Amino acid sequence: MLRGTKYMNRSRWRSLKHVWKLLFALSILSTSLVRSLRHFPFKTVVHQDAELKAELGNSANKAVFNTFGQRGYDNLPVLETHISNASSSPWTPKANISIQFEALIVFTMIRHDLLDLHLASIDYPTAHVFVILNYASDGIKKTMLTVLEKYEKCPGVSEFPQQCGNHNIRELHVLSSPQNIGFAGNCNTGIKAMMEFNLRYAVFSGDDTRFLPLKIERAKTIIHKHPDLCMFHFEAYSSFAITRVGIQKIGPFDENFWPAYAEDCDYWFRALLVGCSMFYRGGYSPDNRTPRSMSNAFVEHGDTQDQHSLSSVTYKSDPELGRLVQGTLHPTRGRFAYLVRKWGLNTCDYYHEVTNKWREEDEIVLAPNSSELAHHNARVSYPYNDPINFGDTRKWLREDWKKPEAISSRAVNRVHAPGSLVWQEADYMKLDQLS
Repeated sequence: MLRGTKYMNRSRWRSLKHVWKLLFALSILSTSLVRSLRHFPFKTVVHQDAELKAELGNSANKAVFNTFGQRGYDNLPVLETHISNASSSPWTPKANISIQFEALIVFTMIRHDLLDLHLASIDYPTAHVFVILNYASDGIKKTMLTVLEKYEKCPGVSEFPQQCGNHNIRELHVLSSPQNIGFAGNCNTGIKAMMEFNLRYAVFSGDDTRFLPLKIERAKTIIHKHPDLCMFHFEAYSSFAITRVGIQKIGPFDENFWPAYAEDCDYWFRALLVGCSMFYRGGYSPDNRTPRSMSNAFVEHGDTQDQHSLSSVTYKSDPELGRLVQGTLHPTRGRFAYLVRKWGLNTCDYYHEVTNKWREEDEIVLAPNSSELAHHNARVSYPYNDPINFGDTRKWLREDWKKPEAISSRAVNRVHAPGSLVWQEADYMKLDQLS
């Protein structure tokens, strides 16, 4: 009996030893798992705008709030809020890089209905969608955020899949400005987002556009086939793509164009000067209204799904904004006068000649040589014909617009323009550090 009891005790001891070994192994495994999760690309939950969070409601708690500063990028002086719908879902763009569109950036300001239609038109899985919410009024901002609420309840937040506005939006980021930073400021905000997330490319569009079926997928094919190009003109500057190569060579948009217009002529011309090759679509021209051209459009552009317009709906929707835009046409100080001051010619003439050209097939246009530039009366290679202070064509006058009678559309509207610029001098260094 004693021997049997001793045997049973030994058996129990052996069993306990196995249990302890199992528990020890589990503890090692869990420690290893925790360590590995530290390196997994989840986002940190951080938010610095309690008012915005309250506006979004309880559902915002299911989203991840972060700032660019949390990721080591703290130089966005004009922007006040950053929202993302990335969650604890183990989805990462890098893991799906071959089947996702990298990034779409949309500018919005006044028309929440148009923003809704634009986001709903995204028909291809997209890793990052950035909504740059330019300031118009507190009431409009609140309405915009209400519209955006249904799009932040998407793949990252799977508890309410039926409430998702568009499952193709894998990560939604809302960047809200407390002032009207203008079209150039919007673009520079988008470029900063590209730098922050180290994106290879992004398509920039206004909210008065809607992607036509299958066009995003087609754009992805084209961009991936030609990764060394600077820009892709899918529909002039209503919807265009900039690559990492492009922002490194061309730099930011000139914010002396405020609130809008002619910044595209300047940016395009600078792309030529730095040797950029660019893509133009065939079978379509912005100025060609034939059925064939319209059927080959990249986006539908206009006030509703039933109307097509080539001009900005945003500026038509706000009389005050329309007056500011009208001011940029000042004959001696406005946008065209500033182009002449900067380049010795109105580069819009050259720009429209090339972008509106009818092409039967898609075309990659190489950068022109000096003779070709001279043929178009382009004889200035440096901004303001000042190679000493502006030997880098990416740079532009920063404080000049504050001077009385200065020449630029921002100077004309300086009473209404923000006191600071989106793009800061330190951003050039960060741009040069992109890998």
